[in-house]
Amino acid sequence: MNNLIQTSVVPNTEIISSSISDVDVIGMTCEEFGKPLVVAKAHGANDNEAFTFDPVNLITGSSRDLAKILVANGINSPIKSNPLLIQKDIVNQLEKNKSKKIIFIHKTGTYQYPFEEDTCQVLVVNGTFFLPRPLPDEVSVILVKEANKKHIKNDFYEKFIEDFSPLIAAQPRLLLTILIALTSFWWPIFGVQTLALMLVGKTSTGKSVSQRLASQLVKGTKKMISANFTAIGLHEELAHQGTQPVFIEDGHGKTVGQAMVSAIMDAGNSAYRLRSKKSPYSDDFVKPVTATMIVSAEQGIAATAKEANLLMQQGVYSRIFEIYSGCFGMFDDLCGFSDGSSLAAYFDKVGAEHPGILGEVVAQSICENLPLYQNKWEERKSIIASHIKKYVEVDVIWDGQDKRLFNSLVFCAFIGQQAVKNNHLLIKNKDINSAVGKLFGEHLHRKHHSFIKKSNEVKSTITQVRCALNRNIEKIKEPLLGLKLRLQLNKASIIGFDVEEKDGRYFLIKPNAFHAIMGDRLSRKTYQHLKEAGYLKVTKGRGYQYQKRLSDNYRESFVAISAEIMNE
Repeated sequence: MNNLIQTSVVPNTEIISSSISDVDVIGMTCEEFGKPLVVAKAHGANDNEAFTFDPVNLITGSSRDLAKILVANGINSPIKSNPLLIQKDIVNQLEKNKSKKIIFIHKTGTYQYPFEEDTCQVLVVNGTFFLPRPLPDEVSVILVKEANKKHIKNDFYEKFIEDFSPLIAAQPRLLLTILIALTSFWWPIFGVQTLALMLVGKTSTGKSVSQRLASQLVKGTKKMISANFTAIGLHEELAHQGTQPVFIEDGHGKTVGQAMVSAIMDAGNSAYRLRSKKSPYSDDFVKPVTATMIVSAEQGIAATAKEANLLMQQGVYSRIFEIYSGCFGMFDDLCGFSDGSSLAAYFDKVGAEHPGILGEVVAQSICENLPLYQNKWEERKSIIASHIKKYVEVDVIWDGQDKRLFNSLVFCAFIGQQAVKNNHLLIKNKDINSAVGKLFGEHLHRKHHSFIKKSNEVKSTITQVRCALNRNIEKIKEPLLGLKLRLQLNKASIIGFDVEEKDGRYFLIKPNAFHAIMGDRLSRKTYQHLKEAGYLKVTKGRGYQYQKRLSDNYRESFVAISAEIMNE
């Protein structure tokens, strides 16, 4: 076995055990805040049954707290022996083993641990850890709980890949979903910006089937998060999951809008949640979100943000790639199956039969010679990009958002092509290039036509408002000096003021008067379009209205429209 690939811990050096404590102290580790922890296990137990505890519990006077921890971990010596003697025995063991550093991992994913001036990288997939570079002699790895769960490749796996590969080659949407799941472990190691994925379509169109298959093949589990969370709650959960794919169902609607938008930005920026408290052991905030979100939803993120009354920041669009349903929902070809349900049943079946193997073998191939693949990425990314562009088939100008999305998709294609090169998927590179190019072309087509439609809507609104102002321009007066402005506003012949503000000339129209001159054409979109075009001035917390202090210190709310609208 390659010495950088292990399914259990690096062999332990001598463990000092005691009949008094019935505890073996393995060494020391650190949690994500930098807090030191003792790693221990019951005497004679396997290392993957180890647990951690705060060394504060070894301070004199804390023996009873330590006893509770041991009993909770199945060690009954505190029931039979003096807790003080047990505590002393563990302290003696720790003194002899404190130089042993343990990387203690609970979950699948990519982990980076700082040791002195270097950073150790560990990738955990399917109960196996991979080391892109050898660890220092004093460092070993222990996998516990989910990270230690191992699925064994069965005798039918090679036949499965032979049968599965032609089907997946004909499914661009499903293929890209699997590629993004495979790529999720590698963003930080290759220094590529993380990209979230959203599968968009009506119910029963194969979105969840695609998620389950990708999760089963890559992670060995079909666990998904249901969209019932707050923004802080989702951030904390994603941060807790580490660097791996995280699958979220039903990520749409008003109640989850803020959480989804915030999470997309957090994941795309590997962001720390700045409201969290710092650890006393470290200057860092809580660990950043490095998970790759793969979301299913019945509407795109823009529609969800609109329902939640959120003003979408343009940066969100460059951090999530949306795939909409095609001819057969998320399936592009039935591949001989009678209907989409039969094909979905097949994908569910094979995913459950071969969990975690694809993710493991791809990770193993890359980790065996990571520097080679890192160099290959730098050499080939422009070549792969040029091949993908041949399949885009949409001739529009790309903006910065499109370029960022495309660069991340090119990296997904690169990871997929390494799976092809090592015969983990028996498809062709052009199948991957075609899938990415086709779906990116669909993205450009949707965006371009949506922009044209939105642009025309905004122009129409501006024209309507300009015409309404022109018809009533004689009722928009310059304030009369010496006469209280509030009294002037009460006149039926005045609907507003023509005033000079610090940032230019504005028509300050009484809200009810603006409603009257616009009539049935007035809607919420009217204000949105005016604001997007830069013609509407608002006061924070006042919706679409602007509050101004009049000469007699009386505050009044207006619809403040820039006079520049008359010049367009």
